[in-house]
Amino acid sequence: MTGLNLLEKETSMKSEREKAIISLVDYIRNQQLSFFDEAAAIHNLIEHYGLTQEEAAAKLGRVQSTIANKLRLLRLTVDERKTIIKYNLTERHARALLRIASSEDRKKMLDKIVDEKLNVDKTEQLIDAFIGNPTYIPAYKKRASIFQSVTALINSINKAVDNVKSTGLQVEFFEIQKKECIEYTIIIPVTK
Repeated sequence: MTGLNLLEKETSMKSEREKAIISLVDYIRNQQLSFFDEAAAIHNLIEHYGLTQEEAAAKLGRVQSTIANKLRLLRLTVDERKTIIKYNLTERHARALLRIASSEDRKKMLDKIVDEKLNVDKTEQLIDAFIGNPTYIPAYKKRASIFQSVTALINSINKAVDNVKSTGLQVEFFEIQKKECIEYTIIIPVTK
């Protein structure tokens, strides 16, 4: 093969790879996947295509920590996952269980959560008591939760603007920090 033919073949392989990645990213974004199925799909995206968590997060329009948290869910055993899905427990229930290292202890806690129909807060309190952590002051926990939500929202807005800019569209983006809020202005030109 000539150098030109090798270059064409390599370019074709790269574009096929990109098409496959885009297809999988669209699947993850657009399907109503359970959080375990989503985690498995993200894991496949990273492993099969050799992406880092940061690259996968960028392609999915999420922050890296969200991707890391999703992937952590795969540390639960298959039986634990089946029980969580069967009893309609949430992703937060699953993440709380991950704080317990032993699968035998997780099984005991999971059975208790299911039997007592514990919500997420009660589950976290149960696990805190089990592993010996003091419970958090509820007001602080609520503020921390709100702060994390706002931070995630700000990161999502910034990432969305960066994604739009990367397409070559001339987007204007202004952020004004005020005492009581953050004000965003995004100007996207409409071509005629």
